[in-house]
Amino acid sequence: LQVTIDDPGFVDPRLGREPFKTYAEKWFQARGLQPSTKKVRSYLDSQLLPAFGEVQLSTITRFTVQDWVDGLVEPADDGRSYSAESIRSYYNTLSTIMKMAAVDGHIHTSPVGRGLVTLPNTATDTRVFLNLDELDDLLVLVGRELPYWYPMIKLVAETGMRWGEVAGLELDALDLVRCSVLIEQSLALDPSGAWHIGRPKGGRSRKLGIDGGTSGALESHLQDHPATPVTFNRRAHRLVFTNADGRALDRNNFRDVWKPFIDTVTWLPDGLRFHDLRHTHISILLDLGTPVGDVADRAGHASAKMTMDRYRHRMPHADSRALDRVAAARAERTTEQRKVGLRVVRG
Repeated sequence: LQVTIDDPGFVDPRLGREPFKTYAEKWFQARGLQPSTKKVRSYLDSQLLPAFGEVQLSTITRFTVQDWVDGLVEPADDGRSYSAESIRSYYNTLSTIMKMAAVDGHIHTSPVGRGLVTLPNTATDTRVFLNLDELDDLLVLVGRELPYWYPMIKLVAETGMRWGEVAGLELDALDLVRCSVLIEQSLALDPSGAWHIGRPKGGRSRKLGIDGGTSGALESHLQDHPATPVTFNRRAHRLVFTNADGRALDRNNFRDVWKPFIDTVTWLPDGLRFHDLRHTHISILLDLGTPVGDVADRAGHASAKMTMDRYRHRMPHADSRALDRVAAARAERTTEQRKVGLRVVRG
């Protein structure tokens, strides 16, 4: 059916091409002075306009909004983090603006609202952590049920790489002989909604070691699916991982693969997201007694303090391990002193 300008549901597509910033400013001015004016202005300036300012209203989807929310849930590398209450306040402001855009005929319906985007729970930590046995069992299932995606999922599980880092990984960054991967770029959305290759979160490169199993899986993947040149920033990038049709990875499309698979694994904790593989890797390292500074370097955190603040509760045995190390050092020292004493007596 052809929709005409006289139909009640008609939306002028030209209005949908208006940047979010333009409409949001008109909406803000129309509100007039209210008790919440200063607070809403701060939400716009600090969060909404930087994220969506140049994006056309009609191209904002619940998936792009979910990516934005997920980015707020994960602390920035400068150590700044946002509470669940703050994130919900930002989201509610965005939701109000998009609903009014629909009322004003700029878009058909708002893509955000109650139940459309997963928000952090104000009472509990929404991250999901697997133990080492659960992770290994999950990887076995992935290898069997999702063979095309297995090398990528295993790489993230064994390194804690972020989505953008694995999506933007180029062939030249892999050294399968020395079993290492260089993280020096990331695939991300720019303010206009276009994909681009940029620096990793925090702007710092890092080199990560990988085990032989991961290296072998990557080698097999590249033999079957050679790195595909994809153009970003007017330059071809030979990406290690792409969709089956050779296009760059899109987190929203990958959810259509990940979630149905995860839903079939009944023994997994509820709500396991792909990003939780990163949380799992970090928490396993900490639980095994890896020095926090080493974990921070591997995770790409700005400091060991950030790692401690974010994952302290995942280190239940850290205190007892510290005492064990001191006791072991004293025992070794006592043994050496006894040996020296015996040598002195014998001498």
